[in-house]
Amino acid sequence: MATPLSEKSSNSSLRGKAGERTRLRETSLESEVIHTEKLPPNFGEVVKGVYRSSFPQLWHFQALKKLGLRMIVTLVEGEYTQDHQVFLKENGIEHRRILILANKDPTVRTPDHVVNRVLEIILNKANHPLLLHCNKGKHRTGCIVGCFRKIQGWDMPAIHPLLFLPVQAHGLPAQRSIRFAKK
Repeated sequence: MATPLSEKSSNSSLRGKAGERTRLRETSLESEVIHTEKLPPNFGEVVKGVYRSSFPQLWHFQALKKLGLRMIVTLVEGEYTQDHQVFLKENGIEHRRILILANKDPTVRTPDHVVNRVLEIILNKANHPLLLHCNKGKHRTGCIVGCFRKIQGWDMPAIHPLLFLPVQAHGLPAQRSIRFAKK
């Protein structure tokens, strides 16, 4: 189950023009803790050393640095910016891009060998701590996490509510992702 590192009252932040949270003020005590508003949306810990999120942005780097990441796995197209490249280099983080096809259409299917490659990376503890992300941290990331849970021996009724409930809350059917994870 993905769990946030910490929670924060919504009274302490405002939404910026791009939807990111902007701090009103920060006390010295607050600055010592990783807050969810500094982490990418849909951030969570899958298991110890494996994290998931949406696409990390420049304002997330400080919080991500505190995780001591060894690897970031990107599941979508699009090049990292120069700021991303500097962040990776300065922190000794290896970056892998393995494209998972958009899975909202049940007729679109990522080949098994591609999914298996991502799972091999996740299962190799030498890559931990690692961050797995797509654009929003929901469908592609959720599919991979669902497959990982299946490898862990979770049954589908246990996987479904923990991983895809947020997707359902936004009115999108989780059934498409479930079909992918059942294999």
